[in-house]
Order: sequence, then C-alpha cells, then structure tokens
Amino acid sequence: MCVSSYYVEPVGALIDPLVPDDGLDAFAGLERLQQVVLTSAHHARHANRFAAAFGCAIRASREAAQRLGDSLDVRSYSHGDEIAPAITAFEIGKLSGDEGALHVAIDDGTIVFADGLNRYGDTLGFFADELLGDDPASVKIGLSSRHSGGCLSVTSIICCSLMASR
Repeated sequence: MCVSSYYVEPVGALIDPLVPDDGLDAFAGLERLQQVVLTSAHHARHANRFAAAFGCAIRASREAAQRLGDSLDVRSYSHGDEIAPAITAFEIGKLSGDEGALHVAIDDGTIVFADGLNRYGDTLGFFADELLGDDPASVKIGLSSRHSGGCLSVTSIICCSLMASR
C-alpha cells in the first residue's frame, strides 16, 4: 500500500509523517525538523518517532487532537492559523470531522489534503464510493466546493491519504 508523507524543508515541517525506507538518517544534512503536522488524526502514524528523535512538537487541529485523546502529546491549532511560516491550516471536514488541509505558500504554492481526494500521476480524483462514508455524493460535492473556491494560489495539489502517490 502506497502512503505519503511530505517534508517542507524551508520551514522544518513534516506533514503526516512516515519514517522513510532509509530510516531517520534520511534527515541528516537537512534543515532541522521543527514540527510534525497532522492533517487528520488518522495520519499520526510515526509522529511519536519523529518527535522523540528530533525533540519537535506534534501539531494537529483541535478536532484531530480530541480524536487522538491522550495517545499523543499534541499542540492543537485552529483552522485559519498559520502553523508554520507560510503554512496555513484550513478545514475540510467532509469525510470526517477532523479532516483538514494545509496551504503551503512557498514557491508556486501547494495544497496538502488529508483524505477524500487522491492523486495518481497528474490525475486528481475521489476514492471509491465505499470508502467515502454513508453519503459519497455529499462528500464529493463538499470536497469539490472546498478545493475549487479560487481563494488560494497553488500550482500543485498533493494528497496524504492511503493509496496516494508518493
């Protein structure tokens, strides 16, 4: 199963962390990791391993922090907060109540989605209906309206969901 994790080196933010095949040594020589940022509680994956290795904070939306409970030591953020220089969190909340996205305003800009959308190569799409909850049509409409609002300047959309391309 292919899953994704992204390091925004200029601001030291690791999004939805997974330890790379090369281990934590893959970060040697890069800008120091400052924080782990979760787009959803479902993406806590290896957050504790990075926090322990690099002494950095784990950040999650208030909704994700509530869902995680005491399983992680999390500093929560609100939607609309700039959680790192040039990284702003916003709510998606269509697939689950803690689903979010991040606008990374570096270079041409990128939006990082938690779940609900996937990207294979250049094709952006939805997961199969059986993975989109009890009302897939509403989820698709909600996600479409969220990412087509025209308020963000981006040239790239990446997805951190299970099955997203690396």
